[in-house]
Amino acid sequence: MKLQVASALRDAADPAVYGAKAANLARLQAAGVPTLPGLVLGVDVLRRQVERLGLAAAADAVFARLGRADPEAARSEAYRIREALLTAALEPERTATLQARLNPGTAYAVRSSAPGEDGRDASLAGQFDTVLHCQSLDEVAVAVRRVWASLFGERLLQYVQHRGRAPQGMAVLIQRQALAAVSGVLFTRDPRQPESDSVLVEYCAGLGEGLVSGQLTPARLTLHRDDGRAVRERPHDRNLPWDPGAPAHRRILLALADRIETLFDGPQDIEWSVDAAGDLYLLQARPITAGVPERPTVAWTNANIAENFPDPVCPLLRSFVTHGYAAYFRGLGRAFGISPRRLEAMNEPLEQLVGCHGGRLYSNLTNIHTVLHLAPGGPWLARFFNQFTGARGFPVPARVAQGRIEALLERLNVAARVCSC
Repeated sequence: MKLQVASALRDAADPAVYGAKAANLARLQAAGVPTLPGLVLGVDVLRRQVERLGLAAAADAVFARLGRADPEAARSEAYRIREALLTAALEPERTATLQARLNPGTAYAVRSSAPGEDGRDASLAGQFDTVLHCQSLDEVAVAVRRVWASLFGERLLQYVQHRGRAPQGMAVLIQRQALAAVSGVLFTRDPRQPESDSVLVEYCAGLGEGLVSGQLTPARLTLHRDDGRAVRERPHDRNLPWDPGAPAHRRILLALADRIETLFDGPQDIEWSVDAAGDLYLLQARPITAGVPERPTVAWTNANIAENFPDPVCPLLRSFVTHGYAAYFRGLGRAFGISPRRLEAMNEPLEQLVGCHGGRLYSNLTNIHTVLHLAPGGPWLARFFNQFTGARGFPVPARVAQGRIEALLERLNVAARVCSC
């Protein structure tokens, strides 16, 4: 059976086959809007993989079962599918396709492009995994499996249970990664005042993953179409190599807003990046489906960590520390008997326990407390952590839904392991 693989973005125009994200990028590329090159694995590639694993019937039924009397059984089945997708190698034909199309040494971003994602009624923003900095064939293949697996992840299961709408399959977009000096989001109509003629821009230094995921507070400005002026609501804390508020750059963004809004016949939420040479690329365009999201308050502290890293750090050291903290806390969770499903649901906080501000390392107290609350006695552990490190404040942690049976079994497992120490 010949599977649908678009060897170039311009060929991925059918959203039913390649998902809305890839189809929108294909449309932008056809219109001459600057985008980054890539290829797309169609929804039937994942379908074939699921069939090879003997999980097609289970995959078809898992979202329907969420709305029935026993959603925890659906979660257990989703976990089984997810683990199988993460561990099973791609078909040799798919690996050969990737090998033929990828350029050695080039960094790629691997992203979801599900039918129904980035649509007019719902965007499904943040529900699927994105994997950056993939350079080798093996890294891209692992990233593809991880994006597939996120279709059955806890974030999406909670979304479907709450919204009652599940995506129909998953395509995967493999795109050259932007070497971004500045990245941002442009709303062609300010969602806070949709009747106005203003454009809202949020932006940050480097890649925009922290911005779109809500993990950092971006700079923000409003651009007025009538006279081109900019109102800086929240300036950036340092000079950027490409300032969206500069007169020449305002004109570029306003012209882009008009062009994309006309192309898609309605207000758009656009993600963009500018590289070190000053070239702007569009990464995504989708209809505006809601107001500007309130960025969650994140509590940061340099208590204790400043003693170990008193000076500014280089990106390599920051990477080592970030992965080290994640591995340490993940290992503690496994050792104490926290369920693999809940640990996986906490993947984002675990990978973002440490951040960098002004070149110096800070602990993300919000994420640390969130992870500590996975364990029984979480509030006590959070207080103990603050006393031990000297941190202050008790930010509200995120929670992972848990059924009664799973909670009981997990607590018994934790108690048994603690008593055996």
